[in-house]
Amino acid sequence: MTAAVMDIFWSREPVVEDRATVHALVIGVSRYEYLPGGTGPETDKALLAGLGQLSAAATAATRIANWLRDNFEYPNVQLGSVRLLASPSPGELPLPGGANPPPATSDEVKKALTQWRRDARRTPGNITLLFVAGTGSRQATRAASCCYRMSVIPIPSHWIEPSMWRRSGWAW
Repeated sequence: MTAAVMDIFWSREPVVEDRATVHALVIGVSRYEYLPGGTGPETDKALLAGLGQLSAAATAATRIANWLRDNFEYPNVQLGSVRLLASPSPGELPLPGGANPPPATSDEVKKALTQWRRDARRTPGNITLLFVAGTGSRQATRAASCCYRMSVIPIPSHWIEPSMWRRSGWAW
């Protein structure tokens, strides 16, 4: 299985149609092109100050994907698919189990999210599982006049690239 040919890490064929099915999307980003130590020009955005390369996020995601594939058991629920995207640091190679997933770039994440959502909607009662390891940013939004809602925004490896600020609609 190669990343260029496969868009999915593992899938059950055939899926038993009358059983709840779990579809997992697992993402790990250790290598960021536009943070210190990356291959691109460093970002100067204050929101990203102090962030750097990671050493184990892609490995953690790969281990989660391997565990799901090899050990998932739950009564009356079957594992239907596991999608894995990973942008490992050089020190993480080779990834556990010899995995060679597509990189966790914004385009790959969007494609995987679309396919994951399509699979999850195929049968009523299906279950989704999302695991993301990497750096992130906290963003507070005004949910009501007296309270704030905090959300953690995971940052795929290429979303720190300057042109993504305009395309994503994020104003930093």
